[in-house]
Amino acid sequence: MKKTFMIFLLLLLLSLTLLSCDKKEKIIYKLDEPSYECSNIYDICNVVDYCAFYEITNATVYLVNYDYYSKSNCIDDEIWHIYQTIEHNGTWINATLEENTLKMNFEYPKRASVKGTTINYSLRDFGMRQISSNLRSSSYNSFATEDISRKPLTCVTTDNLWYAAEHGYRIICENGSKAHTYYNKCKDVLRSICNDSMTELEKYANIYDYILYNSTYDFSNSKLIENINDEKESELTWYTHKASTIEGFFDDGLVLCDGFSKVLCLLSNMEGIKSERVTMLKKTDNSLKYDASGHAYCYTMIDGIYYLSDVTWGLKKANGNKIINGINYDNKMYHNHRYFLANINAEDPYIYKHNRVNVSNQDNYLYYKLKKFEYNNENYDFYIDSSEKLTILFEALLLELEGEISCEFYLDSSLFDDFMSIINEIKLRYQNYQISTSKLDNIYIIVFTKK
Repeated sequence: MKKTFMIFLLLLLLSLTLLSCDKKEKIIYKLDEPSYECSNIYDICNVVDYCAFYEITNATVYLVNYDYYSKSNCIDDEIWHIYQTIEHNGTWINATLEENTLKMNFEYPKRASVKGTTINYSLRDFGMRQISSNLRSSSYNSFATEDISRKPLTCVTTDNLWYAAEHGYRIICENGSKAHTYYNKCKDVLRSICNDSMTELEKYANIYDYILYNSTYDFSNSKLIENINDEKESELTWYTHKASTIEGFFDDGLVLCDGFSKVLCLLSNMEGIKSERVTMLKKTDNSLKYDASGHAYCYTMIDGIYYLSDVTWGLKKANGNKIINGINYDNKMYHNHRYFLANINAEDPYIYKHNRVNVSNQDNYLYYKLKKFEYNNENYDFYIDSSEKLTILFEALLLELEGEISCEFYLDSSLFDDFMSIINEIKLRYQNYQISTSKLDNIYIIVFTKK
């Protein structure tokens, strides 16, 4: 009898413990709530970023010694600056100012709800797609964003993910959330293409190339807003497109600059490579810097040096006998790495209206020194600084000339005449091909397409 009673008591205690566990609330790690007393635009941006992270619809800010007229003529201009500065673009802000009280209302798009329709047709690249696979075990989890010494942050959306990674948090995903699904996808990618013996440059090259070679720019998004004249409706509609999100990359391989920069930022920071998304204006050291106009890219540190890094401009279009930026109905894409790690003097001033501190001002063409091609059982890089290497490159390329192919390389300026001589000779020998060339600074791209 006593033994039966003891078993009954143990079962009762066990059931009470399980019941207690069921009732235990899950732990949610939140961002620190910012002060709503703001003395500069940087303070207001912290409030706006906090609201955008949690999709809060209303916030009231109290301006303390805030002289917004020193920056602009009216509060509307100041809010426009704030709107362009926040990292969660796609957030629409309506604001009113009553004396020193700023009331803000936020509207958010229904994100990742519209799939693109662009067909990915990328030309085969000679020698470039050298991404190793299965470099880590399937259980590897020593990512920077798993570092126990970091402050934890609970993530629910994929926009939460890149924000948490960029700002140095330990990522905790809510079970069953999109953040949980796509964070695991990111882990699987990094387990496959990186390992701990690699340098930062080698890791970053594999991350950049994985994104570049597994997606294409989605030109179909412009159709969403072509008949919308209202600015707010146009903005909110634009960000319903999956191509602006991490989901668009993993689900469809169709991405806009916004999506490219988010995936690049997240994967890089997971590997401990400091990478920061740049969208329009950006907060830097408690001040604002103009960085870009209508574009998103990354500001990345490799071996202690900052570079501008842009996956979007790693894709260009081949059209007939021209290589152009923009829409082309042949829909043939070729790849280039001019903006893999670009310097402060990057070619396009409209895209890179940056004023970043410590950005490299030297062109070192790191990618082309890193990547190799094989010829006669010898390995050569794509940094062509001699006539001999130029000849070897084209001999190796022509051995693989079957169907359509592109090839990119650095070419020393002194070799331009040699290059043109080889191109003219090839055009005579291969008249069934359309042979196009393009030049971005010292980066040359040659594209072979069937006539």
